[in-house]
Amino acid sequence: MATVLKIDASARVTRSLSRGLTTAFTEQWLKSRPNDTLITQDIGLNPPPAIRPILNIN
Repeated sequence: MATVLKIDASARVTRSLSRGLTTAFTEQWLKSRPNDTLITQDIGLNPPPAIRPILNIN
């Protein structure tokens, strides 16, 4: 059993070509391998917080 990580990064939800391609791929993947696990992260709509160093400057 495999785990597939699908990361959507486009801010476009309805007209994104990359979202359409990855969705089609993962649908076909899961049809042929139904016991595999799919994890989806949408950083286009829910971006991670910015990384900023903590500086202790007086």
